[in-house]
Amino acid sequence: MPEGAFLDLVQQVRDGIAPRSDLVELLAEDSDAFAGRSARDAARRRGWVLATFESVGLPPPALPAVLDELRSACDPYVTAAAARALRGATHPPGHAADVLVSAFDAIRRRDDDVTFDAFRPNWKTAAATSALTEILLSLRHVGSASAATVDRLRGMRTDVVLSPRVSSLLQDVVRELDTATRAVVPATGVPSTCRPTSAVDRRRDQAEGMPARVGQHAERVGPVG
Repeated sequence: MPEGAFLDLVQQVRDGIAPRSDLVELLAEDSDAFAGRSARDAARRRGWVLATFESVGLPPPALPAVLDELRSACDPYVTAAAARALRGATHPPGHAADVLVSAFDAIRRRDDDVTFDAFRPNWKTAAATSALTEILLSLRHVGSASAATVDRLRGMRTDVVLSPRVSSLLQDVVRELDTATRAVVPATGVPSTCRPTSAVDRRRDQAEGMPARVGQHAERVGPVG
């Protein structure tokens, strides 16, 4: 699929002209959007699609693909996009906070600035964000977590690799989750990261009322900016 046709299709969904299901189809491994593309370009396209779900809403068939990207958490651009996509979910799954904290842990030593201002942005004027920032904003969106998950996140506050911006946001999110945790029943289980989705993960996703996962592109690349 030529770049112009790909961008037009995503824009039609953003404008409400095309259905969100068109974006779900783009996430499949055998999608024309990835045919003949380099790993870097495929990751950029996948991230652009995922990030779009924040504004148009995340349909249930796309949720497994979003969780897969967060569990892998190996590329800052795609991880940031997946975190944004989760904020498009009307009812995030009960274990979303666990997945997000695991993603934070996995990506924190290779985080990088990214932007979703444009598919091919002008970095002189683009508004930068990062995978860690987007993960924390999604944790705030989820709004609650188990005490063990909050403790795990709290333990990362003194990590010297975190930027001042991320450290400040992390302090705020830990405080907010602490407050929310007192009013909810603790959840259990923290999935590991940077690995394929396990059968246990899939069964738990389906128990939350989600359909079978959408296939994902197998290659991972470095920061895309």
